[in-house]
Amino acid sequence: MIQHGKIWIAGLGNALMRDDSIGVVIATMLMENPPLGTYVSEVGTASMSFADIISDAEKIIVIDAVKSGKSPGTITVFNPGDMQFTRDYISAHNLGFFDAVRLFRPDNPPAIKILGVEPEKIEYGLELTEPLKAAIPKIMKKIVELAGQMLQ
Repeated sequence: MIQHGKIWIAGLGNALMRDDSIGVVIATMLMENPPLGTYVSEVGTASMSFADIISDAEKIIVIDAVKSGKSPGTITVFNPGDMQFTRDYISAHNLGFFDAVRLFRPDNPPAIKILGVEPEKIEYGLELTEPLKAAIPKIMKKIVELAGQMLQ
């Protein structure tokens, strides 16, 4: 159960698919020293397993690899509604995660921001590509900034 007023940071991705694991990698790093006012989970691809947190969270930051045609490592912050109108953003995990949110919070959805990171390669492998490794400090900084904005 998440504490009242905290932001849930959910790292999505498949740890076996190189850059698709960026959300999981970042969440794992954040769990060592979570930003003030946040609760961090390594969700991976198991969104439905987090039903209790989805039910309680007032605000959520989702971190995921999101293809938008930009340079690998590019960070884009957007709202879930932006995906309905733009076919450029494609993530293998959005359907499962956002279906879980709709299922558990049909009448009172939480405020959600998506921090999408442009992948270079989504293929079998355990290591991030160099552009995504290089983007990690910027991603971490952006998450702290975003959490601060959402707490206001």
